[in-house]
Amino acid sequence: MPTNLISCKSTTYVALASAAMTGTMLTTYHLCVHANQCPALPKLPTISNTWDNAPGNYLSRFVISHVALAMVLAQWVIWTPLAKVKKCEKLCLGLGVFAVFCLSVVGAICDDNTNPQCMGNNMIHSISAVTFFVLYNINMCLLSCKKKKKSTSHCHRNILIVLTLISFITKARFFLPYLNTSYAIGDQTPLALFEWTDTFTIIGWTVFYICKNRTNFSLRLRIEDTNDNDEDNENEMATTETTETTAMRFSLYNITWTVLAMTTLTLCVCFYFLDKAGSIPKGSWPYISDMFVVPPGNWISRWSLVFGSTLSGFAQVCLYYLDGKTTFADKALTALSCISVLGLSGVGCINEKENHTLHILCAGTFFIGYDLFMILRTVRKTVSLEMNKTNALLGCIAVVSSLLTWVRFFTSGQQVLIHFSGTDENVRSFIGPVLEWIDALLIINYLAFSIFANGKSTVSKYGLAIVSMQEDEDEDEDMLAVPLTKSINYSQMI
Repeated sequence: MPTNLISCKSTTYVALASAAMTGTMLTTYHLCVHANQCPALPKLPTISNTWDNAPGNYLSRFVISHVALAMVLAQWVIWTPLAKVKKCEKLCLGLGVFAVFCLSVVGAICDDNTNPQCMGNNMIHSISAVTFFVLYNINMCLLSCKKKKKSTSHCHRNILIVLTLISFITKARFFLPYLNTSYAIGDQTPLALFEWTDTFTIIGWTVFYICKNRTNFSLRLRIEDTNDNDEDNENEMATTETTETTAMRFSLYNITWTVLAMTTLTLCVCFYFLDKAGSIPKGSWPYISDMFVVPPGNWISRWSLVFGSTLSGFAQVCLYYLDGKTTFADKALTALSCISVLGLSGVGCINEKENHTLHILCAGTFFIGYDLFMILRTVRKTVSLEMNKTNALLGCIAVVSSLLTWVRFFTSGQQVLIHFSGTDENVRSFIGPVLEWIDALLIINYLAFSIFANGKSTVSKYGLAIVSMQEDEDEDEDMLAVPLTKSINYSQMI
C-alpha cells in the first residue's frame, strides 16, 4: 500500500492556481497603468500588453509557468474518468495538455519584438495564445455538452454551458475586422474586452467543473509499495488495495533525469544560438547569463529555468524524505535548498540587461544558498557517521562548488583569481565564465547524485501521483452525448 507523504485536494490546487492567475492579471494591469504604459479605464489594454514592461513582465513569466503546470495536472483530473470509458478521450487529454503548454509559452515569450524589457516575438506569442484559447474551448464544449448526469442538477450543467458559450463567442476577436485593426487605430479596448472576458471565463469554467465533478481527486507525494512496479504504472491506470485509483504518476527517477536533460539542453542550445549569431568573440567563453539576454536564448531560459527550478524544488523535498531525517535542522536545510532553487527561477525571469541588480541577487541566492546547503548537508552526514564513498564524492563537489562561488562573487576571491590568471581581462573573457559553467554543473549533479545514490529501485518508489479515491465511475455519467460525427440533439442542452 502506498505511503502518502504530502496530499493536496485537486479543488485546492486548481483554485490556488486560478487565484494566482487572476491576481497576476490584475496586478500587472495596475502596475502598467500606474507607470503610464497602459491606458486607464474606461479604456483597457490587452492582457499581453501588461506583461511587456517591468515589473509586470517578471511576475507574469514566473506565475504563468506555475499556473500552466497546475493546469496540466488538472487535465488528468478532468479527463481520466472519461478516458476509462472511451479511448478517444485520451486524444482530448493530449489536446488539453498541449493547449496548456502553449499557455506556458505565452508567459515565456511576450508579444513585443522591440521593447528592451520584453524582447519577445509577436508571432510566436500570438500563435501560442490562439492555440491555447481554441483547443481549451473545444474541450470545454465536449465536456459541457455530454449527457446529463442523474447526480448533476440542471443549474450546474447550464452554468457550464453558459460559460462555454461565452468563451466561444469571445473567439470572434480572431475574425472581426474591427477588432483585428484595433492596433492600427490606437485603441485596443474592444479586443481587450473580449480577451479578458475569455480568460476569466476559462478560469471560472475550470474551477467550477472540478469543484462539481472531480472533488474525489488529489495530488500526492507518496512512496509506492515495494511490490509496485513504477515503470509499468507510470502511463497506465493502477488500482491500490485501498480503492485508490492512480490517474497518473511521475516518478522521482524520471523527474531527476528530466532536470538533468533540461539543464544540459538549455546550456547547449543557448550557446549554439549565441555562437551562431557571432556574439562570442574568438578565444572567449560566454557567461551563462550572457546567453539569456537576446532571442531566442531569452525565450528558452524564461521557460526552462522556471519549469526546471520547480522540478528541482520537488526533487529537493523528495531528497529530504530519502535522507530519512525529520529534525528541525533537516527541515531548515530543505527550506534553504528550495529558496536557493527559487533564485534560479529569478535568473530565468529577469536577465542581466533588464535589471542587473535583481539578476545578480537571484543568481547569488542560487549559487551561495545551494553551496551552503551542500556544505551543511555534508557536515550533517559526517556528524551522523554516514560518510562513505558516495558521500565523500558529494562532499568534494560541495567544497569545489563553494570555492568556485567564492572566487566569482566575493572581492577577496576575485583578487586571488586575478593573481593566478595574470590579468582581469582573462578572468572576464574566459576563466570566469568557465568557472561559472563548472559551478552550475556541479550543483545540478550534486542533486542528481544525492538522489541516485539511493538506488534506482528506491528512487522510483517516490513520485508525484494524481489519485482518485473512487475505484469505479459510472460509465454512463461520463460519456459524451454529442459526438462530432452525429447530429446534435439540442433538447439535451437545455
